[in-house]
Amino acid sequence: MAKLHRHDLDPDPILELKKWINLAASKKIRDYNAMVLSTVDQKGNPNARVVLLKEIDEMGLIFFTNHNSTKALEIEFNPNVAVTFYWPELEKQIRIRALVSRLEDEKNDFYFNQRDRKSKAASISSMQSVEIRSRKDLIKNFHEVLEKNNLTRPHYWGGYRVIPYEYEFWQGREYRLNDRFVYRKENDQWKISRLSP
Repeated sequence: MAKLHRHDLDPDPILELKKWINLAASKKIRDYNAMVLSTVDQKGNPNARVVLLKEIDEMGLIFFTNHNSTKALEIEFNPNVAVTFYWPELEKQIRIRALVSRLEDEKNDFYFNQRDRKSKAASISSMQSVEIRSRKDLIKNFHEVLEKNNLTRPHYWGGYRVIPYEYEFWQGREYRLNDRFVYRKENDQWKISRLSP
């Protein structure tokens, strides 16, 4: 069974996060980059869904979505979010609390242009979270978009950067005496503390 000690942890939580993501990828875990993104609506009600992590840069975690989706509208109202990764095969979990900001257009265009044609058409044709009459209408719209010559990124689609201010790394242990370490920023420095399970 895996263990987690203080000396195992990188002083920089972004580097520790990358280490865990890379481990999950190397173990061929399906959707190793799937993360639960939790937001809050205008009434203070929580909402959660799974999104795919596409990149980690020096500032945070990047994912892409429709800017008119429920998640995006909730982020516009309240940019405080929570993110959770969980890999039961490894008995590992990462919990993150963060602020979210929109990604730069240049980065949005670059990522969109790397996508295959059908993925582009799906992003253009789906008005995410909007009520539709039938799946038939959705597929019809998808094929109409697919037939167009030039599929450019629509203004309502792009990325977000999750900028963490707290990380928790959790390693499952016997009898649920799990190892938990939290990173919190104090005076622009990350402080690492062990938590009781």
